[in-house]
Amino acid sequence: MVKNLFYEIGWWNIDSFTGSYQSRSLPYDVMRVLAGFHQDPLSYSLKRDVIEPPNELKTKLFPWVEEGFEQINQLLTSKEKESEHSGLGFLRMLDYLRKVFLQDAAAYYLDSEYGSFDVFKLELFTLPEFKKFYKKVTDTIADTSQDVLFEAGTERKLTQLLESQLSSEKRDLTILEKLDSVNEAIEKSIEKSEQKLKRSFQNAFLHASNSFSSDTAETSTLYNQCNQEEVLETQNSRENSIEEEKEIPIHKLADFSVVNSVGMVYKEWFEGWDGRPSITQLIENYGNSWRVKAEKKTFSRRKKIISELKRLMEDEGKSPDEAIQILEAKRNNVAVSTFADKLIIK
Repeated sequence: MVKNLFYEIGWWNIDSFTGSYQSRSLPYDVMRVLAGFHQDPLSYSLKRDVIEPPNELKTKLFPWVEEGFEQINQLLTSKEKESEHSGLGFLRMLDYLRKVFLQDAAAYYLDSEYGSFDVFKLELFTLPEFKKFYKKVTDTIADTSQDVLFEAGTERKLTQLLESQLSSEKRDLTILEKLDSVNEAIEKSIEKSEQKLKRSFQNAFLHASNSFSSDTAETSTLYNQCNQEEVLETQNSRENSIEEEKEIPIHKLADFSVVNSVGMVYKEWFEGWDGRPSITQLIENYGNSWRVKAEKKTFSRRKKIISELKRLMEDEGKSPDEAIQILEAKRNNVAVSTFADKLIIK
């Protein structure tokens, strides 16, 4: 629930703006919750509310409401007044209240507990119009097909919500994949630039060696030696990189349903578990090559929690167990992934 609504319902820190403007509208969200209903107004359905009382009955309650509407319309039409918000608002409120009164009265007219109340002895409830309205309301309340329609509507809204969330997750994954493609393109561009620079240096070196006729043989020998050493070095480098690529393990991070506490995140990062090496050991030996590209978000969540643990241990002098306990208290049993997303690093 929006935090400002608590200020409104409790009148906390009232300032000029709140007293003059904001307090003139009621905090309906918090009022619904305090009354025992869900915050979302669409989650509540009242069958009798869809049956509009006939005008013959409405005019029996506050009969001067229609006359008031007509007088205000005449004032506005004749331009004696430019606006009349207060009067119109009051009349609309009375019109709404008499509608609600008639709907509720029809629902409880013959109720064993409420039907004997004195209010139902009024002449209004002896009219044939009310008898017809009463039957229409009770038939609507007893009609179970409306319940099926409401449940179908609720299911449809939930389906739309889930589809929207799934679409958002797919969009995030697409963005990550595009970023990976951009990074790969940048790395290839840098590699091509380095190779081009190296070829330019070789050509410049060859051109310079040809310009010195007296040292042609010696310079050529030196160039050939350098070139051969460079070729051997490149071959060795490629062979080593191939060997390293073969030896680099692909380590898939466990799901947060398994690594489900701050302590488990700490153990996985610094000590390893279930026969797996620690993440610190993998980073030290292989850099980022061991990571699965699609798990960038999962890895960054772990790293965020580890950064806060390190801060508590290094800046505040906490032991690992104390730091873990502090973050577990902050987590307050929410999912580790959700906690990591909301965690603010100081």
